[in-house]
Amino acid sequence: MRALLVGPYEPGSSRFRFLSPPLGVWRLCGFLVKHGHGCDVFDPNLDDPMSSSSFRSAVVDGYDVIGFSTTHETLENDLSLAVLAKHLAKGATIVLGGIEATLNREIEEICPEVDVIVEGQGERALLEMAKVNKRLLERRISLPLMPWDFADSAFAFPFASVPYGRYWKAAEENGLPPLEARSVRLYTTSVCKHGCSFCSYTNMPIGFQSLNAEGIFALVSRAKKLLEPETIIFSDDSFTWSRYRVLEFCERVAHLENAPSFICEARADQVDPKLLDAMKRAGFRLIGYGIESWSDDVLKAFRKGVAAQRQREAVLATLESGITPFLNIILFPPMAKMRDVKETAIETQNWIELGCEASIEPFVLALPGASITREGYEAWVRDAAVRYPDGTERHFPKEEFLLPSDPKLRELALSFNYRYREKLKATEGFVPSRERSKLALKLLNELAGW
Repeated sequence: MRALLVGPYEPGSSRFRFLSPPLGVWRLCGFLVKHGHGCDVFDPNLDDPMSSSSFRSAVVDGYDVIGFSTTHETLENDLSLAVLAKHLAKGATIVLGGIEATLNREIEEICPEVDVIVEGQGERALLEMAKVNKRLLERRISLPLMPWDFADSAFAFPFASVPYGRYWKAAEENGLPPLEARSVRLYTTSVCKHGCSFCSYTNMPIGFQSLNAEGIFALVSRAKKLLEPETIIFSDDSFTWSRYRVLEFCERVAHLENAPSFICEARADQVDPKLLDAMKRAGFRLIGYGIESWSDDVLKAFRKGVAAQRQREAVLATLESGITPFLNIILFPPMAKMRDVKETAIETQNWIELGCEASIEPFVLALPGASITREGYEAWVRDAAVRYPDGTERHFPKEEFLLPSDPKLRELALSFNYRYREKLKATEGFVPSRERSKLALKLLNELAGW
C-alpha cells in the first residue's frame, strides 16, 4: 500500500505560533514504512495547497490511500482538501482521522465524499486497511479502535525524513532565536488521562501508554544525533505524571554530552521543589502549566482536580528553581462570574511581572467529545463551508466556542473578542504569545475599568 498523509490545514497560523511538523501524520508515516508500506507526508501549512501546484501534483501520484488529519479549528479546510483529493485522485481511498474525525459524529453527513473514518489512533487501522480487499475499502465505514503499541509507533518516528530545516528557517525568519526555533517536539504518552471537562483529547478511545525513562532517553538521543536541535519539547499534556520517570530521565540526561534544553507541560499538583531542582539541573528551561483560571469555582467546574493555591505554590516553586513557568489561561469560561475573570486577569498580570510567560485564550472551544459541550452552555456558531473544485460550497453550522452564561460578562467577552481580533489583524509579522498576552490583559483592563 502507498499512502499520502496530510496534516491539518490552518492558513495564516504562522503569524501566531511557529510552524512545526504535524507529529501525528509523521508518526503514522514512520509506522507504515517500518511495516513495509510506502508513505509520504504533505504539510499544507508549509506548502500552501491553494496557491501552488504542490498538493495537486502530490495527490495524483498513484496513492492507494490519501489520509487527512483533522482538528476542530481546521475542519472545513481539511474537508475541502479531502474533496479536492477525491476529485483528482480517482482511484484513491480518502481517509479521515484525528480527534475531530473520531469525536464529531456529523462529519459523514457534512462530507459524504470521505470513504473511511478512522476512530482513535490510526496505526493498526491503516495496517488492517492494507490487508482487506479494494471492494471493502470503497464503502464508507468507521473503523473502531484497534490494539497498538505506543512504543513501537514512537520509535518508528522518521526524524531523518521530516524537513526540520524548513521549519527552523521559517521560525528564525519570524524572529525567533535559534534556542526556540531549532526545536523538536516529542510525545512520550499516548493520551491525557486527567479528564478535564473542556478537553476532548482526554475522551479519545485510546488506552493510556507511556514510554519509560529509558525509552524517553533513547528517543532524545536519537533526535539529538540526527538533528542536533537546540531544544526538545515534550508535548504531552503532563510530562510529570510519573515523578519516578522524570527523576530517572533527569539522571540519565546528566550524562548526555552537549544535551539540548528541554520544555514540557505539567500539572501543578505533579511538581515539587526537589523534582523541579532535578529538572533544572537536567536542562529544563520552561514548564507549561494548564492554569486556566485562578478561581477555585471555575477550577472545580472544569474538573481540574487542582486548587488555585496549589497552582500558586507550583508556579512560585518553578520560578525559584530557575525554570520559567508558562501559564495557559482561559479568560471567559462559560460558568465564570465577573469576579472570577477579574481575579484571573489581575493575578496573571502579577505573575507575568514576576517572570512568568503566558498564553491567553478568550474562550473555551466547543470541541466535540469534550464533556463541557454537553453541559448546556450556549455556543458561538459560525457558518462554515466545504469548498468544491467547481467553486461551489456546502455550508454547515460550526460551534466555535462557549459563551459566558452571565449576561454582563458575555457582553464584555464579545466586545473584548472583537477588539482583540482587530488589534491582532493590525499587527505585522509574527506575534509571540508573550506579546499577545500583554495585549489581551491591557485591552481587558481598558474595557472593564479595572
